[in-house]
Order: sequence, then structure tokens, then C-alpha cells
Amino acid sequence: MTAQYLTHDSHPVKEGETILVHAAAGGVGQLLTFRMKGGQVIGLTSTNDKAAVAKQMGAGHVFLYGSDWVESIKDVPGGKGVDVVYESVGQTLMDSFKTGGTVVFFGMAGGDPEKIDPRMLIGGDLWNVLTTHEKNGQEEQQCCSNGFCQGKSTSKNRLFFRWKMGRMHSTS
Repeated sequence: MTAQYLTHDSHPVKEGETILVHAAAGGVGQLLTFRMKGGQVIGLTSTNDKAAVAKQMGAGHVFLYGSDWVESIKDVPGGKGVDVVYESVGQTLMDSFKTGGTVVFFGMAGGDPEKIDPRMLIGGDLWNVLTTHEKNGQEEQQCCSNGFCQGKSTSKNRLFFRWKMGRMHSTS
């Protein structure tokens, strides 16, 4: 039931995705590895014997926790990182974020994870896009042409707001 929930509700796995499964030889890990039809599974285990179990269940690659698994995993899908990580260990959570993609956290078998600054979960925001007055104008024009503004946009009635160093600035 846990594997069903994780693969259909938390992150529905799509054809061609690269998936990292922590504790791939454990109970849920084996089910996750076995259920990933259409995806490339990378397993993580603590021993070579467990790595053999993960491979039998369908993992295409298996790395040991004692190795430099973060960098090794990034190399498997051509250096782009994985699409999703099923993280059940806890203490490895911060390293899981370094492998790319979505992290589905569902257990702490290895102990409590480090505290997470929620800002690290943001992939970007509006202020990463609106970097110049010109870019602000382009974005505003695009919004108005897509129907987000009432009336016609003119340079005379535009206000651009920019959050910078904790203060709101406006330029007309």
C-alpha cells in the first residue's frame, strides 16, 4: 500500500524517468524498485548483498551508501540528475536534494534528517526573472497581451515594483 501511494499519489512515475530508491533492498524499497515500469531505477543499499537483491528486483544501477553515491548517481542519466528520489533513510535527505528532481520523503530509518531551510526548496521566483527595467516592461506587456490587465498598457500608466533588500521600490 505504501509503494502504491508513493508511486501514484506522491509522485506518479512517468515513462522514461530516472528514479532513485533509498534502501532499495528493504521491504518498501523492493516494491518501489519492482513497480517502476518504464522508468530507470537506481538503488541505494548499504552492502553488496543488498545491492544484489535490488538488482534482482529491477534496479539498473545500485550504489552503496559508503561510496560517493551523489556524484555517481548524477552520471547515470547523462549528468542531469534524477527525476525523483524516494527517500526513506532520513539522515541522507540533504544529499538526496543534490541528486536533482523531486524528493519524496517517507521515512527516517537511519535517523532524523537535518533541519531544512524552506528557501532551498524554491527553484526560482519572480525576482529572478525581473532583473531589469526593460525585462519588467516586457513581462508587463506580455501579461496585458494575455488578458491579465484591464485596458491598454502605456508607459504613462505603468508602475513597476521590485522587492530589493527588504524594501519595495517603484519606477514609473
